[in-house]
Amino acid sequence: MSRTLLPLVALALGAGCQTTLRQTRDLPPQLVLQGPTIGLDVTGPFRDAALQQLEVGLAQHGAPVRCEGACGGQTVVRARVVDTSVSPRVVAPDLMRAMTDVVVAATVDIDALDAAGQAFSSKRYFGSITGNVLRSPVEALKAEAVQIATRRFLRKLLPRRLDLELVVETGGDLEPGVERALSGDLAGAGAEFTRLTQARPDDAAAWYDLGVIRELEGDDDAALQAYQTAAGLKGRSLYRQAVRHLESRMNAN
Repeated sequence: MSRTLLPLVALALGAGCQTTLRQTRDLPPQLVLQGPTIGLDVTGPFRDAALQQLEVGLAQHGAPVRCEGACGGQTVVRARVVDTSVSPRVVAPDLMRAMTDVVVAATVDIDALDAAGQAFSSKRYFGSITGNVLRSPVEALKAEAVQIATRRFLRKLLPRRLDLELVVETGGDLEPGVERALSGDLAGAGAEFTRLTQARPDDAAAWYDLGVIRELEGDDDAALQAYQTAAGLKGRSLYRQAVRHLESRMNAN
């Protein structure tokens, strides 16, 4: 995995300052399916749509499907379509579109199990699509939303390039951690901001900066927890946006 960390100029914003950190990382696949063939076990509404997407996607990733169900393959992908829903589109350009445009969403739980039946990947995936009921049947839109959610699982089988550009707050006791981050010492920066949050657990800026470092390190779960803590302590738009953006990226992956 290659990684570069490029600091940009500090930007004065209001009473405080901010610096932007940019990082590019080449990441390996998040999930590796073992074995020459893969078993499939798909249940729930619009099962055929999810099954078709998995069959095509796995074949494209070089993992041909052997059969459905627990067919003795080294790995079994188990998918369950949990729910599909239809809601009116909130904004439409004219009255007719407002009456006929809909947003269709789907929720799919997908597990990857080893030969012993133990799950080594388990996640809920979401897919949504906007359509017009005069042009596409609602059932077809639901099937497509299920396939969009399923494709999000298949993306985990591909290497990817991650480009991050994150704002870190500066000033006062934050400076030692910021200086370490600017020098490329993410571990040292994380230690500095952790020390601050332990000494001052109500310091929203310290929690936010800790979240930035954790996200740059690739620990998205810890980053999200730190961002959420910062937003809970002080509802700044910067902190709320960090939560939304990271949640969106985690769901997309």
